[in-house]
Amino acid sequence: GAYIVEMQPTGVIQTCQQVMQGVDALHIETTDKEYLFVGNSWNDTIYYLDTMYVSNENGHGIFAKYDSSLNLVMHLECGEVGIATASSASLDEDGSVYGSGGFMGAIKIGNDTFHALSPLILDSFLFKADSLGNLLWFRNSNSNGAYGSYLFDMTAVRAGVFYATGHFSGEALFGAISVSAYAVEDAFIAKYDTSGNCIGVIHF
Repeated sequence: GAYIVEMQPTGVIQTCQQVMQGVDALHIETTDKEYLFVGNSWNDTIYYLDTMYVSNENGHGIFAKYDSSLNLVMHLECGEVGIATASSASLDEDGSVYGSGGFMGAIKIGNDTFHALSPLILDSFLFKADSLGNLLWFRNSNSNGAYGSYLFDMTAVRAGVFYATGHFSGEALFGAISVSAYAVEDAFIAKYDTSGNCIGVIHF
């Protein structure tokens, strides 16, 4: 299972509560009001308390938001129709959720299904959901190189923009910006606004 632990500056555990079963904990973001948990499940069933959220044989990512008392506010699973992994997430000031990761073939987030350029190449994804978990937009890179693309991490939103970083091979799309890798595989840093528009990208 996955736990959220609060610790005092001295290292003494203040609270410890299980927040999900059947997942590997990856990432957590916090504000004064909320916690945003990111995890992955491999061929397992995901539970929160006695409620089952995912049960099939594919890899899944999950993004779950809790209030300050660690009550579940919303959750979004990614996967179901293909193999997907979550990697990172951030919270906006209004409680909106930004999430990232990678998938192969197709990915279902909420009620929406999206497809990679090739079913056999890993593709990165980035999305935004409102404070209740309704999907607002989804972006993927459509990388055509043998190693595909993956989004590893992202910053918090500041002044209406945020940054995402990962790797890609071949050619990839960042919004309306098309880039070609210099080597077999390039690292990238991309800048986005809160509407999902890529403002700029550097790769190396």
